[in-house]
Amino acid sequence: MDRCDRTVTVYAGERKLQFVRLRYSPFQIVVPATGAWQFSVCSLNGTPTTAYARRGSPVQLSGIDPTTHDATVTRDASKAFTQACSAGVATFSLTIGGTWYLLFDSPNAFVGTNPGSEIYRVDIAPSGVSARPAATDPGLCATPSSLSIAPASPSVPPRGQATLTATGGSGAGYSWSLATNASGGSIVASSGAYTAGPTGSVKDTVAAADSAGNLSLREVTVTAGVSVSPATASAPARGSVTFAASGGSGTGFTWSLATNASGGSINTSTGAYTAGGTGGVIDTVQVTDSLGNTAAASVSVTAGGGGGGGCGTAGAGDGLALALLALALVRRGRAKGAP
Repeated sequence: MDRCDRTVTVYAGERKLQFVRLRYSPFQIVVPATGAWQFSVCSLNGTPTTAYARRGSPVQLSGIDPTTHDATVTRDASKAFTQACSAGVATFSLTIGGTWYLLFDSPNAFVGTNPGSEIYRVDIAPSGVSARPAATDPGLCATPSSLSIAPASPSVPPRGQATLTATGGSGAGYSWSLATNASGGSIVASSGAYTAGPTGSVKDTVAAADSAGNLSLREVTVTAGVSVSPATASAPARGSVTFAASGGSGTGFTWSLATNASGGSINTSTGAYTAGGTGGVIDTVQVTDSLGNTAAASVSVTAGGGGGGGCGTAGAGDGLALALLALALVRRGRAKGAP
């Protein structure tokens, strides 16, 4: 709604036809009562309706639910009726004079076969209400101001935060909610402080409503979560693999071993992994960003190969050569010792 006067004054003995689209009447009927007075009302389709009346100020709608469209209604009197004009009228009596405001609400406008719109006929009784004064020049409306949300294209990582602000509309009574919550996030209803949930690569939809019932929506992009490269790796016992992380907050990555079956180790700041001495097992590498988002990769540690350093035993060929050499030396010694 804009800042124009959205009221229509109806005087003694006058009739007003009002078209209501969806649920709440866009204009309120103003009745300048001088004492006890009555009005009669009916509708084209006989839609179930609630009539709200307030003395001295317009009927106020606040806290409108963006899903059900239910609202907190500030009024002095109310009454439900179902009355098609083809079958008569419903008559209401108010016993106190003053400036009265009337608002019509069709709470089941979107339910079943109800039409979603209605035309109401309101007749003001000829007594107890002021007569219409002489015509005057119409006033000028202020420039309409739509309700908007800033920033225009908010984007945050999983578990990231953004503060949204509303401007325009009625200029007061802003309340916030999540119309779509794919990330599992939250928002402070009074301030617009938004926190994304742990699910990345999705979009949440933030809704802002003002005191006049205006509603504005803004999509928030939740970027990709943390990922590890490589996602799977293989290394021999005491072998090494270097891991890298991306996504999430993009900063403050810390590495750890969620499962350490090989007895290995990892550099907490660089992601450089070294397998332990136990093969035939799987280790799990985990990385956590500055917001607490996590990702994991697995390392298959294979058994080590044969051989190795240090002293070893001679082979069969080497043993035979040594035996022949020893035999030759013995024979040579015997030959020298012969007479």
